[in-house]
Amino acid sequence: YVQMGAKWDKTFSKALELDGWGQVEESREVYESLAVTMQREVDATLPDEWTEKQMAAIKKLVICLRLRSQVIRRGDPEGINAENMKSLQNVFENLFKKDKKFPLELGDVAMDDLKHAMGIVEEERETDVEDVIELVQETVSVAARARQRPAEDLETIIVSGPSSPTAGPRVATPAKKATRQVMVHIEKIGLKDYDIYVDPFVSVCVVSGGKNMESWQDTAIGKERADRHILFGDCLTLKSTYESILPGAAVMFELKHFKAQKSKISTKCWAFLEREDLKEGRHQLELYKKPTDMKRKKLSLLSIKELYLNVRIEFKQN
Repeated sequence: YVQMGAKWDKTFSKALELDGWGQVEESREVYESLAVTMQREVDATLPDEWTEKQMAAIKKLVICLRLRSQVIRRGDPEGINAENMKSLQNVFENLFKKDKKFPLELGDVAMDDLKHAMGIVEEERETDVEDVIELVQETVSVAARARQRPAEDLETIIVSGPSSPTAGPRVATPAKKATRQVMVHIEKIGLKDYDIYVDPFVSVCVVSGGKNMESWQDTAIGKERADRHILFGDCLTLKSTYESILPGAAVMFELKHFKAQKSKISTKCWAFLEREDLKEGRHQLELYKKPTDMKRKKLSLLSIKELYLNVRIEFKQN
């Protein structure tokens, strides 16, 4: 795991450098991507392969990465800042070499922000909220006290461990916490020239920080047409669970079709559903001109007409 830790440390150093240069949006993308990578690589291992302090440190590192990302996204001057993040460098460097006391405290961070950072939403079980409360009770403060201390002083802030000598901080792993599959029902797509496309289909993928977090999946070819719409009526299950899709990520959709004159598959348009909007029920998604922008920054509507990609989201307990 030393090699894994070195890779995390290198990525974190890159994010810190961007953050320090004022390239906050670029640093946010790296923070988000690192949080995804760390969570997935930890989830792929067995819980007993880590010490309790390593598990607690990794969990808190992921939370801090997400909190910083949230602050950048909101443009909030009062949250965890770049100087605070620098104090985490020593934890990354020594994570698999020796147990270090965690330098930042989380107790005064707003509960909603903590829940968001931990990927918890209102509709999840009450036990998830209790996990947050327990984690907060085991720590003291980041936002309020960090603003009053220079970065070097943060190294001396000690996060208290669990009150019981045998009970470690709860860390989400597939074996301990139920997860939900995300089923995406692709119902139809509206286009003004809906009847000219040959063998149209929709490709679906989860992206974060401008990168694919899973491979693309394709619907069956839409053969029916009705009222300016191509009908699909197909369902795809994301390879990522709902809990593993972090804030800032999105589900991406591309409409593709066969161009006979060029004998190739071409993308007509694209759409997306942000993680924050990923809820059960029907969604009408705006369509954008190609090329697809995985970072969702360059958006140009395909048409001013009220024509959308119509999808329905359903969760299924694993």
